Amino acid sequence: MPPVYEQFVHRRILVISVLASYLLVVLTVVLMTGRMWTWSTIYTTSNASTHTNWMYQARSVQNNLPSKTVNNAQSTSESRSDLKDVSNVSSSSTSRQAKSDNDGKPVLELDPVQRRFLQRKETVTTVCKQSKKPLKSKEEYFMYQNLIVDDRHRLLYCPVPKASSTSWMKVMLVLMGKYPNMTSIEKAHRPRDVRQLITYNSTERAYRLKNYLKFMVARKPLDRFVSAYKDKFSNPQSNRWRRKLCGNIVTYNRELGKQHHGGQFDISIIEFAEYVTRMGNDPVKQLRLNAHWRPMNLHCQPCHVDYDYYSSTETVEEDAKFLPRKFHAPERLHFPWENPTKNVTLAHMKETWRYLLKLPHALMQRLVNMYRVDYNIFGYNVTKKTT
Repeated sequence: MPPVYEQFVHRRILVISVLASYLLVVLTVVLMTGRMWTWSTIYTTSNASTHTNWMYQARSVQNNLPSKTVNNAQSTSESRSDLKDVSNVSSSSTSRQAKSDNDGKPVLELDPVQRRFLQRKETVTTVCKQSKKPLKSKEEYFMYQNLIVDDRHRLLYCPVPKASSTSWMKVMLVLMGKYPNMTSIEKAHRPRDVRQLITYNSTERAYRLKNYLKFMVARKPLDRFVSAYKDKFSNPQSNRWRRKLCGNIVTYNRELGKQHHGGQFDISIIEFAEYVTRMGNDPVKQLRLNAHWRPMNLHCQPCHVDYDYYSSTETVEEDAKFLPRKFHAPERLHFPWENPTKNVTLAHMKETWRYLLKLPHALMQRLVNMYRVDYNIFGYNVTKKTT
């Protein structure tokens, strides 16, 4: 082999050896770097997962929840983020529907009649939280006795005398199928025509109180008081009532040193108020008051019966169009105006005050105090003339 060619071969071998060594070094560095990165990643992820598990377990112990193993820090973070989003949606939804009627509509979407019913119920709830007392056995008995049951339409109605009760009782009788129409009803207060809650056993009563739709109708207390007096003691058609009650009132007042100056069956508004207030302000005797002037809260016990709707004679025209829809009453059923008080006119108010202004101031105060709970619980205002 010529010397020149031999030198060329040696140089090639040297270059290849150097390149091979260089490639080997580079490959070694790359492999080592990749292995270090892999171990670093595994170590970091393991530590993060362990830290997350520890925090989750610590919170689980704090909240008395069963601990759960979280395998991945990223999944834990995403889960908590999802829960946070759901919580935000739920809380905002709750705040929007915090106040809703029985149909679940937000208050802002309710019509004036629905809003008024909701406000009345809120007033009753607020007052009852402040003044609710345990029921006595006689009070509970009267409560069950005064609730009328319609099993066909799943209704409970507490009729308050002198608060559109005759008209509403006719509605109930037609709904129950007792009469084909309103005009065929002569008297709407005969006990044999209706069934009272007192006639059911305790289990049946509890079921109906919980599941049936319940309503009652209220009236301004002093308007109701005067209306009862005029109807029972000034109405010529109420001779039976006058004979029955006048003797009791005269005898009761005479025992208290009050002299009667009228005829045998003539009771003045003052004598009537004296009798009613002395009975009504006595916790023992107040339940013996006649239902026509007994305080409405004692008659229907709204603090112990969770009525769905509180109507009022002052808004009976609008209420009577709204409530039958809740009863699923037939469209042909129309509210009968027996003793219409739908429009509280100036003449009506003057007639009421013509009687009330005959009462001495102290007697008027006792009368207002007797009906104080009714004023508060049903949202009526006491006028300045009565204070």
